[in-house]
Amino acid sequence: MLVSAYDSNTRSLDRPPTDVEVFRETHTRKRDKSIVEKRAEDLLSEFSANLDEATQQAQEEGDESAATVDPDIVWR
Repeated sequence: MLVSAYDSNTRSLDRPPTDVEVFRETHTRKRDKSIVEKRAEDLLSEFSANLDEATQQAQEEGDESAATVDPDIVWR
């Protein structure tokens, strides 16, 4: 039976996975947990920097929900 990364993550997280969690799951080697190619690694690094920036900006603006910046919005 074929199980998608989305279905697998939903069961392990007890919630729907974020887009970046699905991307990371589908672009990671199972045997050594390394990212499969440089482009995917670059995209994940860029996303991480953008998420950090969005969180910091929300905190500076006094946004109470800064701890819960939606990663799916930053991903897109």
